Amino acid sequence: MIIPSKPYNRIHDLTGKRFGNLVVIAMSDERFHRQVKWVCKCDCGNIKNIASHKLSTGEIKSCGCMQYVRTHGLTGTRLYRIWQSMKNRCGNPNVPCYKYYGGISISVCAEWLHFETFYEWAMQNGYRDDLTIDRMDYDGNYEPSNCRWATWKEQRSHQRPRKAVQHSH
Repeated sequence: MIIPSKPYNRIHDLTGKRFGNLVVIAMSDERFHRQVKWVCKCDCGNIKNIASHKLSTGEIKSCGCMQYVRTHGLTGTRLYRIWQSMKNRCGNPNVPCYKYYGGISISVCAEWLHFETFYEWAMQNGYRDDLTIDRMDYDGNYEPSNCRWATWKEQRSHQRPRKAVQHSH
């Protein structure tokens, strides 16, 4: 439904729509730089007025409560460190091994940028503390169809061939 506010400005009604942990209850009388704000109820029970663009872009997904709560409680675990390391290798040019991953266009799939999704995949695909994440096609990305859990020995058996370094004398 489109709500007329002024003859030249039509507003798309967001009432009833969910954005993360927020459900839009009504249009607010409050504005943000002439933009409509919406009254939203968070899953935690809090009510907050939020600007349209912050909802539609996903910039805000809760009343603020989620920034204070660890949603998964696994931040200090080995699996979390594996996930962080995988993202850093592919996305952070300041990491020494980036040149072997992100530097040659190896990336982490969009769904695995969220730890909870990566965790679910890991648990359903045989993760154990004595295994490492392994890309079956070493030129492929980190994604469910190209990854498995393997021992160090299994992983070393099919690494990308290293170019021999020629030293000049």
